[in-house]
This record gives sequence, C-alpha cells and structure tokens, in this order.
Amino acid sequence: MQIVLNKIIKNRIPIEGNAETMIPRLRAYIEPVDSEWFQKLKPASEENIEKWKKKLKLEDKGVDFPPTYLEFLRHAGEGDGGLFEKTIGVKISLESQFPYRWSVYLNEFDESHPYYFEFMDTVDLNIPFLMNLGDKNNKIYMDMEQEFSESFEKLVFQCAVEVYEHLYFSNFESIWPTVDKFDSFDLVQQGKELFTILDKIVEKYRLQKAWFSDDLFYFAYTDEMDLLINCREVGFRGIIFYNQKEKVKNIKASLISEVGVEFCEE
Repeated sequence: MQIVLNKIIKNRIPIEGNAETMIPRLRAYIEPVDSEWFQKLKPASEENIEKWKKKLKLEDKGVDFPPTYLEFLRHAGEGDGGLFEKTIGVKISLESQFPYRWSVYLNEFDESHPYYFEFMDTVDLNIPFLMNLGDKNNKIYMDMEQEFSESFEKLVFQCAVEVYEHLYFSNFESIWPTVDKFDSFDLVQQGKELFTILDKIVEKYRLQKAWFSDDLFYFAYTDEMDLLINCREVGFRGIIFYNQKEKVKNIKASLISEVGVEFCEE
C-alpha cells in the first residue's frame, strides 16, 4: 500500500522513474553527502556486456537482461562505489564472472517459473544472488530459493538508503524485536504481517512510504525522521533516523507497544 499525503515532503528521497533516469536519481540522492561517489563508478564495456549475454545464451532462450540492470552495468558494472559491498557484502564485477560456468536456470521458486541467472555473489561465503530475466519480473533471489528484493532497481535504492541515509541526520537508533510474534521461516509472509502493522503506524504519524519498499524491506520518511525495517532474515532489524529526539518520541512508543521492539542509540 503506497501512502499518499496531502503535504509536500521536501525530503531528498528519490522519486520512482525508469531505467534511463536511475543513475541520475542515485546521483541526486548520494552526491550531497558523498560528492565523489559517481567518480568511483567503473562501467562495464559494451563488449563485455555482449560477451556476458552470449555466455549466458540469452538469445537462445528468447530473453534479455532487464533494462535497469543493463543501465547499471553501463555505469557501474565493474564497480558500484560500495553500494552492494557495504550492505549485502558483494562486489559487482562483470569481468570476474567470465572464468566461471554461470548458467541460466528455470526459477522453480517463483510461481511464474521465469528464467533467472547468477549475477553476483558474496565476498565471504560465495552465496549467489540471482535475478529473474524479465522486464516486469526481475525479482532478486539469494542462494537460489530465498526471495530478496522485488526488483533490481529497488535493490539498488534499498542499498543506497542503507549506506547514506544516516549522513542526512544527526542521530539514529537500531531497532530490534523483543517478541517473536512475527518470526517465520517464510520471510515474505513475515514481512507482509509486520508491514501491515507498520503501514498503520506510518499513516498515523504521516510518514511517506517509499516506492522502493517491498515485502522484505520497508522504508518510510518525513523531513524529520526515517524508518527502515529489514525482514530478510527470521525476525527483523531496523533503524530510525532523526535530528531531534522529541520528534520521534511518539512513533517509538507506538513501535514498542504495537510491534514489540527495543531501541539502541548509536
């Protein structure tokens, strides 16, 4: 549920767009607090992008990379300035894929059974991340079977706010559950149940739910605070960002009573 407010929120959170505007929207958000981010990006060459397509035999299967992924490769296919490494522990590099026998698989864990492919893996444990091959369904999966993000574009912006949002505020506190009433090995169901409660709290305190929220990642904001909740593991974790403690007093009380959490000031 996208919550729409009557007032205009002046927060810098990027608006939803298309593949062509993805990098400019990222720059507009990141550069006020990291002016060198764009210079850190390392693009993949068109030659390597075509080589990657041929290696995966996409044409034989009648599929292509999602436009957002292609656009990202052309700007950051050999280095993303730390977006993925600082959040999910992976380094994106097209050239590093070529020595391995990467394949396209049929995704049995998605009800529409699209093709998906490994496009990066974690630095420490080599846990693969996979992406569905479709313009309208490019969900991200981790370790073959676990849904991780609703789309590649959403994953990029989810990582961006995790890395940079604390630089826009003077204070932030970690959020941890104190009860297990939302815990489930079905992480999507866990997120849906928890986020239904969060929707009501967010509406009560007039936060705007971000377009890149999904069933596993929740982000809502005003000019005075942000709420970030990550449900990609059993249980959940989160952060609340703010400048003035008094401004978050009431929403913290609601989260404690209605969700069951505790806060740890960083």
